[in-house]
Amino acid sequence: MAHADETRAALRRAYISERLTLEAAAQVVGVPLATANNWKRAAKKEGEDWDKLRELAMLTGGDMETMFRRILAAALTQAESSLKAVEADPDMGAETRVKLMASLSDSLNKIGSSMSRFAPEADAHAIRLDTLKRYAEFARAKYPASALALVESLQAFGETLL
Repeated sequence: MAHADETRAALRRAYISERLTLEAAAQVVGVPLATANNWKRAAKKEGEDWDKLRELAMLTGGDMETMFRRILAAALTQAESSLKAVEADPDMGAETRVKLMASLSDSLNKIGSSMSRFAPEADAHAIRLDTLKRYAEFARAKYPASALALVESLQAFGETLL
C-alpha cells in the first residue's frame, strides 16, 4: 500500500523532532515498522541521515525548522549588511560588485536548498503559498473585475494551508 508524502513527513518529524523511537513513530503515524525502516534507509541514500538530524535536533534543543529559521534570519541580516556595504563603497569596481553579488546569491540559494532538504514541511508550505500568490496575480491581470473577490478568498484559503 502506498503512503502519502504527508505520512512520511509525519514519521520523519516524530522520529527526529519529537525524538520517538522509530517503532513508536511508525505506530503513531500508522505505518508498519518495515515501511518506516525503508523510508529512513531511502532518505539516507539520498543524503538525509535521520539519525544525524535527530542528534542535531537534540543538541540544538529544538526542532529543525526553528533552527533553520534562525539560520535563515541570520543569513538574510548578513546579506542586507553586505548589500549596504557594496552600495556604500563608491570606489568598488563593477567587476568586484558583480562577484560579491553572485557570491551572496549563491550562499542564499544554498541555504534555501538545505532548508528544503532538511525541512520539507516548511518548503512545501512555501510552495503552496507561492502558487496561490502567483494565481492571484494572474487573476488580477486577466480578470480584473473578479480579482478582488478571488484574492480575498485565496488569502483566506492560504491561511488554512499553514
